[in-house]
Amino acid sequence: MTTPEDIAWIRFKAAEKLGWREVEYSRDGYLVGHAPGRKDIKVVPSYASDIRAAWEIVQSLFFQGAQVRVENVLPGAKQCIVEIHWPGSPIYRAIHPQPSVAICMAYLECQHA
Repeated sequence: MTTPEDIAWIRFKAAEKLGWREVEYSRDGYLVGHAPGRKDIKVVPSYASDIRAAWEIVQSLFFQGAQVRVENVLPGAKQCIVEIHWPGSPIYRAIHPQPSVAICMAYLECQHA
């Protein structure tokens, strides 16, 4: 089971890997930082809990040349599998009930991205 603390950690680590800088919690409790290439402070997207935000990771991987597969494990199963692969390298895989968490977990395992 993934706890809220786990989700927060996954979000933080995904943001760092995507290039967010000076990521920290504001006095209001928001995770904020400098987005890649930006000088202003923004709220970090909820990569681990928002599928739209997680899809930004998939797009980034796609534009870097990776093959990304997202699917349910078995029809009717409440598990999502994500596989990330670059030609000539191993497949990075994660399984989780929440697709956004599975995307982040597989992304965090990648050595290329």
